[in-house]
Amino acid sequence: APPAVRFTTPLFHPQINGQGVPYLRCLVMWTYAEPKERTIATVMRQLVGLFAHDPSPEPATHINPAAAALHFSRSEEERKESKRRVKRCVQRSMDM
Repeated sequence: APPAVRFTTPLFHPQINGQGVPYLRCLVMWTYAEPKERTIATVMRQLVGLFAHDPSPEPATHINPAAAALHFSRSEEERKESKRRVKRCVQRSMDM
């Protein structure tokens, strides 16, 4: 079975659901991957990638529909709202 991954701090991200579980391809494909790819290092690289890169525009990876709708919106105001929500989550986590 793949490792369980969950953020305990609330995050607003298209690829992280409301319970803090991220969409990580390596976990979805865990049982089909080569043994050398089923490592904690692979999981950690993908976790870092979630925050180091812009969210994937691939709808199949969007497990937080509200975050995806705002982040990928054509409306500049909605994209700004997405950034505000992300900043609020970061601020709250720093205040804990």
